[in-house]
Amino acid sequence: MIKRCPDHRYIGNGILQGYRWIISERGYANIIKSESDEVHGVVYEISDTDEQRLDRYEGVGKGRYEKEMMAVEIDGKTCICLVYVDPVMEDAVSRWHMK
Repeated sequence: MIKRCPDHRYIGNGILQGYRWIISERGYANIIKSESDEVHGVVYEISDTDEQRLDRYEGVGKGRYEKEMMAVEIDGKTCICLVYVDPVMEDAVSRWHMK
């Protein structure tokens, strides 16, 4: 985070309800809807410059990730946060186990 977003500020630990963390079939970390699951992560405040840097690093312009605003619970409060999501929703592990 220091290298990619040097202006970042730690906000807290967050919980995204109704999603599950996966590795997509392209090998990228991702989240997919899953009503009974939740994803735990760290929430940061970033500057516009940091966001532009992160967009380039994550390949937003090349279609590797898309940006979405999602409701994340931080210390019992709901905050709307920017989340990078791989448009490929196929779970590589599940696909491998089905073969």
